Amino acid sequence: MRGGPSSLPVGSRTKLLQILLMLGAGALSGTLVTRSWLIPHRPARRAAIAPAAPNIPVSPPVPLSVAIIPPPPPPKRVARISPQPHRVRPAAKSTPVVLAKAKPEPPRATQPVSTAPVPSVPPVVRADPPGTIQSETRPPAPHTVTLFTGLLIPVRLVDALSSETSKPGDTFTATVDQEIIVDGFVIVERGMPVDGVVTAVDRAAARLTVELTQLHTADRQRVVIQTDSFEHRPAAPAAILPAKTRIQFRLRTSILLRERFG
Repeated sequence: MRGGPSSLPVGSRTKLLQILLMLGAGALSGTLVTRSWLIPHRPARRAAIAPAAPNIPVSPPVPLSVAIIPPPPPPKRVARISPQPHRVRPAAKSTPVVLAKAKPEPPRATQPVSTAPVPSVPPVVRADPPGTIQSETRPPAPHTVTLFTGLLIPVRLVDALSSETSKPGDTFTATVDQEIIVDGFVIVERGMPVDGVVTAVDRAAARLTVELTQLHTADRQRVVIQTDSFEHRPAAPAAILPAKTRIQFRLRTSILLRERFG
């Protein structure tokens, strides 16, 4: 006779319950093991050894508003209309307004043109009055000095002179022994050459006479001069003037000197 589980004896039913419990426990443990493998491993929390940090209030996150920009509309197609050429019409001519009518003048008689040549007129030259200052720059006026009569000219002979060898008309050369200054200007520098001439020779009386004829100024001018004669009459049988002999000549006539530039 077939029956349900209630018809089984008590020992059989106990074993059946144990088997069912074991099957349920196995299914439950399998489910837990499967979940432990599927869930990611989380590190275990360590016990806080250091003192806990103070509770700092954290402000809740501010929600970000996302603006949704709609896409730009597609460009509109504009129909191009080819411009039609405009025809230019000629402007209508306006009728001139007559304000007044001028009375025509009678024709004038023309005068005959003369063909005679026109006399040339000389240009008028205007002379500037004295003392007028012109705009043009002029070079400064040269200075002028006067060598008056009686001016002493000390010289030193370059060549020796003798009454035995020299004759009237012979020339000689000397140099200025001391500079000549007139009105604050150095007219003749020391060492400038001076020309002279022998005017008279007397061998029997042992007499020799000389004069200066030309002077060289500081601005390189050669000035003709006239001096008093210097007469040498020694006690020796012959009049001899050796080289480097110092002689002073006196100017006989005054001379006007003008400064020369360049």
